[in-house]
Amino acid sequence: MPFGLRTYDSGGALEIDLTSRLFRILGNFRITTASGSFAVGNKSASTQLFVMQTGPYDSSPNLTAASWLPPTITISNNVISWNYPATSWPLPAFKQVDVVYGEF
Repeated sequence: MPFGLRTYDSGGALEIDLTSRLFRILGNFRITTASGSFAVGNKSASTQLFVMQTGPYDSSPNLTAASWLPPTITISNNVISWNYPATSWPLPAFKQVDVVYGEF
């Protein structure tokens, strides 16, 4: 009897099988500085990193998507770096955001 992993969508189309490449979340951290980097220590050598950003975290009730600029996030080998763009008032220099990272 054959066995394996296959998932299908509601229309019956194959979504995932044994040849699909899935992701694995490795961890997360909070950006609290205008620029910096984070070294990922538990990444497999043959996989690529990905990041997802959530937030911002601010106590201001007037915070909107237009009132802050997200950081530029880059990945080089196992290092995730970020840098907020230079801004002028009334935009803040940066807001704290969470970064979730993983491999696929």
